[in-house]
Amino acid sequence: MSVDQLPTEKAKPLARGDTVVGYDQYIDTQIRHTRRMVKAVDIATALVVLATGVLVYLLVVTAAENWLVPGGFGTLERSLLFAVLAVSVGQHLYRRVWPLLVRPINPVFAGANDRAQLAVT
Repeated sequence: MSVDQLPTEKAKPLARGDTVVGYDQYIDTQIRHTRRMVKAVDIATALVVLATGVLVYLLVVTAAENWLVPGGFGTLERSLLFAVLAVSVGQHLYRRVWPLLVRPINPVFAGANDRAQLAVT
């Protein structure tokens, strides 16, 4: 289900002072909206993947500490494991999330997604 589905409204008659929107303006508005939605979905997906990776890493480290290492990890080992986690999180944020925040979504890509969304509904 799409994130931004709104109930359909019936067309209202034009009142005084209302203007008819041209096709180009309407299409530009829809493409801008689709670009924002694509960016939001991509960012949310990257953050969910990051959270899943962190949880899996912590589960594996916890299982390894309890089952494989008698007495548990020492301070040095835990510090190294935390450093690996911190570097991995930083790399994921830099490679997957940062480009989504600083670069715009291509309007052609958004238009193709908008057309595909219209075909589904």
